[in-house]
Amino acid sequence: MMIIIFSGCTGKKPAEQYVSEQLNCSLPAAEKAEASDTHGGFHGEGEYAATIRFDAMHGAELAEQLQNTDGWKVLPLEEELELLMYGGSRGGSSYGYYFADKAGIPKIENGCYYFIDRQQDTERTGLLYRRSYNFSLAIYDLDENILYYCEIDT
Repeated sequence: MMIIIFSGCTGKKPAEQYVSEQLNCSLPAAEKAEASDTHGGFHGEGEYAATIRFDAMHGAELAEQLQNTDGWKVLPLEEELELLMYGGSRGGSSYGYYFADKAGIPKIENGCYYFIDRQQDTERTGLLYRRSYNFSLAIYDLDENILYYCEIDT
């Protein structure tokens, strides 16, 4: 009988590397990075959340890079994305998804964001009217030099 033991091989990438690959950009050296991933099950549903902190020098370097990268927009989030992430009401309807709370993303006033819609079902238009959600969102806080990244798959 042969027993093989693998130690320390989880197959998961460090948060900085994974987020860099998903956003197709090179991240500068981080001071601290934290990530959690609840994906699993038959359909791979779950949430991935990462918080990557940079010192002032590397934060400014990242801010400059993002300003020159296609797809990044200045905050605030578009209305439907704002309601999806933070909840609120519109037209007499209340929206209580609160994906930002689950991902640990505070309300940020000064920053930029990048949204990737990975939804396969295109029969319904508008973020708020879907049966499921499959998207990625990165928000960079210019005041705190923190990059927040989440993937939502329901």
